[in-house]
Amino acid sequence: MNDKEILLRSSYDFEFFCTEVLGLVIAEHHRKIVSLLKDETKNIVIIEVARGHGKTELMKAYVIWYATFNEKKRICIISSAKEQSWDILLDIKNKIEENPILSFLRPKVIKNQKEKKWSASHIILSTGSSIKSLPFNSTARGQHVHLLICDDILRDVNSGTMPEEKQKKLFADVITPIVRTLKGKLAIIGTPQTTTDIIAVSKDVLSKLGRSSSFISLPAVIRDKNGKWLRPLWQKDEKTGLGFTLDELRQQREYQNALSPFSFEKEYLLEPFAGEQSIFKPQIIKRQVLSSIDTTRRGPCLYYAGVDVAMSTSSKADYTVITIIEVDEENIIRVKNIIREKGLGFIDTLIKLQELDKYWKFNGILIEQVGLSYGLIESAKNDKFFTNPRTGQAVKNLIGGIVEGFKTSGENKPRLISQLQSAFESGYLFIPDNEILLNELFSFRAVMKNGRVKLEGVGQHDDMVMSLALALEAYNSLGTYVTASYI
Repeated sequence: MNDKEILLRSSYDFEFFCTEVLGLVIAEHHRKIVSLLKDETKNIVIIEVARGHGKTELMKAYVIWYATFNEKKRICIISSAKEQSWDILLDIKNKIEENPILSFLRPKVIKNQKEKKWSASHIILSTGSSIKSLPFNSTARGQHVHLLICDDILRDVNSGTMPEEKQKKLFADVITPIVRTLKGKLAIIGTPQTTTDIIAVSKDVLSKLGRSSSFISLPAVIRDKNGKWLRPLWQKDEKTGLGFTLDELRQQREYQNALSPFSFEKEYLLEPFAGEQSIFKPQIIKRQVLSSIDTTRRGPCLYYAGVDVAMSTSSKADYTVITIIEVDEENIIRVKNIIREKGLGFIDTLIKLQELDKYWKFNGILIEQVGLSYGLIESAKNDKFFTNPRTGQAVKNLIGGIVEGFKTSGENKPRLISQLQSAFESGYLFIPDNEILLNELFSFRAVMKNGRVKLEGVGQHDDMVMSLALALEAYNSLGTYVTASYI
């Protein structure tokens, strides 16, 4: 296949262009990114992707491909800092000049005409298309382009020195107008740094602009609904050495989090937390996390359950979470098990609690009194039998004497959370290395809503946090007033 034939196929086959012209390796997650970039029905695309997964190389390849096979298009790449933006454009220039198939893109010098020089921030190709690379600041004002790619604009310099509100104002006032005049495409590609930064909230903000948008999140690990690691997003290619194994990712997490607590979760699992505004501080929680917890029942200990009930059984509702804690003779508290399920009705929840009680012999169960749980609590306390919705059979109520309700309000929720915070800081509450729980803890903060401060998870569920807080409250409020069967 000669150069002309290679270019002809490349014009409609981007993956072929990447592999045969640029020598890149394309994985399935790269194809997902490109499908959004090429989708003409989407004016705005937001792509969260783990670091180390080839997103910047893919972005540069797409820019070259777009500029090669489209005439007189204006393209702009915005990065976090000037040096980074210059490095990106320099690499694009090198890929063009050093590749014999692409060298025709460098405009020829015509006699008696001034040579079109390529600068550090701007190049013009023989197709008439131009590529600019700019930092994330006000210098981008006044640009009008057909394709705008924001590549990790919050990393490094700007993420550490520019307040979030200033970032958002700059993004709204300077960056988004760049594509409006020419009805161009805006692609935001990167890793969210906090739960309230541009990338984390842009999918909601940009949808209000009335333009077609799409969002995709590509963490480094594919997990099940309970957070169990199943396989890497980019599975290791033995020939090229690119990609990861699960062991490599686990080693990276151990190394990275030893230097900066839970930074792996942010950079690779795309789970930012509320940073310094988080009520539960990473440096404190880290010392209370156990790599493994004995899940068996121990005779001299007390056991309590906290239940956060979903508002409905809809698949779009929150999770119903049951957290089981153990209190030993020295008042050390350990989370022994966490059950997290969607779609549980209140009878299902009661039967689940009864099944758990057969093993754990709870000293107390505290259920948040909200939504479906009003009927659940009354049924648990007063009904002699439950009707199993799956079998239709009557099930004797064996937990009536140990269930209580807890009505969460603006007055007592701060006490509940403060109690949980104190348990961590005092060093007597230990939790498992559960990624979903950790992410919820670090996203839990005080937010202002309708003139009032509310405690909640920002950008995340907070079912596991509340379930844990209720389990702790069960121990503190119910104590040992119920005579356990083993004493």
